[in-house]
Order: sequence, then C-alpha cells, then structure tokens
Amino acid sequence: MLKINKRHSVTVSIVITGMIFAIMIAVAATVFDYPALWFASPEIEPALSFVLFTYAELLFAFPAAGCLLALLLRIRRHRVFVAENIACLRSLSWLCFAEGLLFLGEGVVLFMNFDRVMWNEDLFTVVFFLIAFACVFMGTILRVVKNTFEEAATIKDENDYTI
Repeated sequence: MLKINKRHSVTVSIVITGMIFAIMIAVAATVFDYPALWFASPEIEPALSFVLFTYAELLFAFPAAGCLLALLLRIRRHRVFVAENIACLRSLSWLCFAEGLLFLGEGVVLFMNFDRVMWNEDLFTVVFFLIAFACVFMGTILRVVKNTFEEAATIKDENDYTI
C-alpha cells in the first residue's frame, strides 16, 4: 500500500482543496448558462430551481472549503488539537448537513417536475439523492471526528498543566 509522509500528505490535501476551490469558481462562473445549456425551452420550470439550488449549494461549499483549508494549514503548522480546529470541524459538519438538505430538496423538486424535464429524470433524481446521502453521511463522520478532537484537546490541556 502506498504510504507517504505526513508533510506530503497534508500538502496533497491542500492542493486538492485548491483544485476544489477552482472547480467551484468555474461552476459559479458558468451557472448562469445552465438554462441555456441544459434546457431547450425557456418555459421549463425546473431550470430556475436548478440554478437557485446550485447557487445555494455554492454558498455553503465555499465556506466549507475555506474551513478545510484553514484546518489543513493549522495541521501543517503542528497545531492539531486546538479550539480553532474543533470549530472548523463543527462548521464543516453543519455545512455538510446543509448541503445534504439542499441536494435532497433539489432531488425532490426534480422528482416533482419530472414530466417537464428534458433529461433522464430518474438518473438525475437518484444522483441528487445519493449526493444528499453522502453529504449527511460525511457530516456525521465529521461530528464523530469533532467529538474525538474535542476529547483529545481536553486531554492535551490537562497534560499541559501537569508538572
């Protein structure tokens, strides 16, 4: 199994986070073109909801990527079990839950308007529901990691005060 040292691992994670930022910026820049690209007729109603959901998802995704980058930079400086990281993990988990709700809502809206959609509605509805599940699952995992970090920070603080 491939194993790299901690420093390189954090660097790879930072690079991937930077790539995620770039992708989100590209999506945000092109989101106004969604109705023109994906829908043949302007009277199709899901186009507006699709654009609005995408903007709302980006509204939560940018702070999540920022929290992740801040967390990685602190870990790179060997500041692991600190209150700022716990706050980042808490924020990340709630942002994942919010994304899950948005993707669930987008899937429900798509499902409710399936007769007017120009694509394979079953596939996209399932994809949105799967992304919603993945977001909620990741939020739950982050809550567990946050609780673990919180307990480790408490133990670290106790050890720091021990003579």
